[in-house]
Amino acid sequence: MACPHLVRVEPTYIFLSSQVAARTVELMAESAHTFRKRLASGFDHPSTLGAAGKLVESILHRALLRGSVDPFGVGGRGLSELPLIGEAPNFVFKAHMTLPPPPLYLRPQSQTFAAVDAIVVTDTVLWLVQSSASDRHSLIFKTLLAILLRLEKQGIKVHGVRLVYCLIGTDDQRVRSAARSAARKLTALKAADSADRTRELGQSETVVNWLMKLDVEGYSFVTPNGLSRVWPAPEEDTAVA
Repeated sequence: MACPHLVRVEPTYIFLSSQVAARTVELMAESAHTFRKRLASGFDHPSTLGAAGKLVESILHRALLRGSVDPFGVGGRGLSELPLIGEAPNFVFKAHMTLPPPPLYLRPQSQTFAAVDAIVVTDTVLWLVQSSASDRHSLIFKTLLAILLRLEKQGIKVHGVRLVYCLIGTDDQRVRSAARSAARKLTALKAADSADRTRELGQSETVVNWLMKLDVEGYSFVTPNGLSRVWPAPEEDTAVA
């Protein structure tokens, strides 16, 4: 006879006194602050940047599945996770797989997947998530367009939905700086001559026009409070500083 397994997804804790409960909360807050500082330091060095970004993505992924954060408008609906096999922009889904309806969480399996760490697909928005937000990270809009084209060829709806390049990190200033740099580069590309833009990005004019719908947003991920948007700030929604 098999032994049943006890699975505690959302355990309940009972404290002996309010003082013990208050001290426990203080210790948890101190621990979260220390964790955030140590994780943020990982983005300062090229050798640890990728690993720090993957850790942030892993924490975000778990929080989304549990429903404790919802910046992408999943709204508590079932989130289907699909692995992306291979490198950008030549990745594939599993063979003979039928795509489930949105929302989808597309997760690259390669540790060297370029430009994004995850892709979240809803009925109205496609989020290209980069969790190693840093000024050291090259802003490769050419690669983002190639990823979008590959997604469309794999059956993901790209045309007619909002496109967001979403930068996520654990340090408000670092995320804001990286998002501002990305937004400036994107603004310059949008303002460039059509022929020059098409030549620089190496895609057809139809694909390059997706860039005109692309927005940049930056979020700070602070455990245990979840995500808060740091770019654009409310006063910057209509302009890039």
